[in-house]
Amino acid sequence: MDAKTSIDAIVSCARRPCGQKIRSGFIADFCSAFKCSKRKLTMPFLPHLQAKVKKVRILGLTRTRNWVIERNLASLFGSQTLQEVFENTQEVSGRLQGLGIFASVEATINVDPEVLNGYIVEYDVKESRLITGKTGVKVGNNEGALDIQVAVNNIFGIADRLIVSSGRSTYHSSALDAEYTVPFAASFWQPLTFRLSQNRIAHPTRGFSQENRVAGVQQVVLSSFGKHTISLESSWSHLFPSWMPSSPSSLNEGEVQIPFAVRETCGHFLNNSISHEIACTTRLGVNLSHNLKWSGGILGGSFSYLRNNISLDYSTRRFSSLGGAHFRFSARGGYISSPEVMESVTQFPGELLRMVSSMFQAKSWQQTVLTSSLPILDRNLPFNRQHGTRSTQNGSILPSDQFLLGGSTDLRGFRLHSVGPQHSTFAAGANTYWALGAHTYIPPPAGPWRHRFGNMLNLHAFFTAGSAASESSFLTNMQKLTSDVSASCGLGVALDFQHASLELNYCLPLRVGSAVPSPGFSFAIGANLL
Repeated sequence: MDAKTSIDAIVSCARRPCGQKIRSGFIADFCSAFKCSKRKLTMPFLPHLQAKVKKVRILGLTRTRNWVIERNLASLFGSQTLQEVFENTQEVSGRLQGLGIFASVEATINVDPEVLNGYIVEYDVKESRLITGKTGVKVGNNEGALDIQVAVNNIFGIADRLIVSSGRSTYHSSALDAEYTVPFAASFWQPLTFRLSQNRIAHPTRGFSQENRVAGVQQVVLSSFGKHTISLESSWSHLFPSWMPSSPSSLNEGEVQIPFAVRETCGHFLNNSISHEIACTTRLGVNLSHNLKWSGGILGGSFSYLRNNISLDYSTRRFSSLGGAHFRFSARGGYISSPEVMESVTQFPGELLRMVSSMFQAKSWQQTVLTSSLPILDRNLPFNRQHGTRSTQNGSILPSDQFLLGGSTDLRGFRLHSVGPQHSTFAAGANTYWALGAHTYIPPPAGPWRHRFGNMLNLHAFFTAGSAASESSFLTNMQKLTSDVSASCGLGVALDFQHASLELNYCLPLRVGSAVPSPGFSFAIGANLL
């Protein structure tokens, strides 16, 4: 079978009736057919048919530089069979669309008459407008925000974008962001982003609001271990009480005064930080997310701490023997180190170098080790000893970086952010926490809702437990986390969308601890529910 005959071969299409055929001729609009998950092309001879691509034509380029396109075409020239040509053609189409600068990408495969078993791949692209805009709604945990964006596309012809956005949420939070993004090495999956931002965030459960002015740079990298996000930020934060009494007499009119413990954490702060976040799915199907943030230290600023936060989530398949039920298990945990630990970490490299250099002068290395003064991470180090940085109620830690637990989105059946340390009726934030959740989802009985919602609608049963603490030492902190545990269970209805979940549950606290129980119905919507 020669090249011309093979490319004109009759192709069976799974979406067409039995016996009906389509011809792949010059594979016009091949990409849209190949990309459709419900439409599969069957070509038994493709893996054995030799083919090569020597020419690629790009039509429709005006502002985009040639090298940006060339960096995404390497896989095409490595094709050895006709099937690889088809697959690599689709892969390159996805790469070009992922750059975000093309309104449409259409591919055509033609026979190359000058090369034996050769093919010419032709892409007809349509560049996006220079200036585009859109509006949308962002959904957080029990929070929604209206977002307006204006983007300037492909400014310098390197697939770069300047995006200016403004939004306002249901919690009276507002934001104004300006981002300049350019794909590193013309790879859309690893963008390099420079950001300037000004936002105001209300923390009603903590008694203060926060204004941030942020300048930062962020790089996304994909590896065999998952998606890595590395960020370097410098922020000027202003924390101020959300409400202050207008006059002393107003205190007798039922108004709530902000405690002094909350007011003393307010002020102007400079926070410099570097963070690394990894998100991946293990071979066992567990979704893992870990965030490590280093603030202060050699970076400078008003604070000095190391913040760790990890999240695990696992969902089982649907069991037909149990009526289509499936289960989900989740776990979260976090720890913020004390300033003393950070001081020891920053001193460790210097002490280690001094010890190594003294080994060559000492009579024996045992003597060097015994007399060296390497910093030791003592488990009884206090959390709130000052050492020259701006100190807050819970030590040298930015209050908005502390952990909050309790509410319909994590530890259900308790008042919002009431698990852990409190200042009167306001949440103080915690330096350590853990939380576990176990869920059962059962399809509802047959009815009209089955046809309307399909597998998205399920009956929901759950059990959650957790604890949060900010004690003065590591040992007492661990004792607090294991002794002061809050737990709850409940039943309800869950509706799962592509990027968010909606729940209506009846919650029953099982163990209260020091938290504030809130039994009864609760409503939750968010993208990352416990």
